[in-house]
Amino acid sequence: MHSNTSMVGKFVLVRDHMAGVLFGRLEELDLGQKTWVLTNARKIHFWSKAAAVEGVVVRGPDPAKSRVTPAVTQVAGAALVQVIVCTSAEEKVLSALPEWKP
Repeated sequence: MHSNTSMVGKFVLVRDHMAGVLFGRLEELDLGQKTWVLTNARKIHFWSKAAAVEGVVVRGPDPAKSRVTPAVTQVAGAALVQVIVCTSAEEKVLSALPEWKP
């Protein structure tokens, strides 16, 4: 197992090949198996104001033009592409995004 325990417990944004882009508290990470588990997780279905996930983290998406799901208690994925650890300021911006209701 190739876990990265330094990221576990932190607020992160995860890009998964199959699940998409999500953010929340990282509970488990296995880099060898490319698996991860987030709690209090939300998916960013669509965003505006950033060309890539790094921009979403650093600048935050446009709340009026982005689609962010409600939080779920726990979600896991098995096709990890990228994990970005967020600062407390970035966590506040992402956590404050309004829930998109279709």
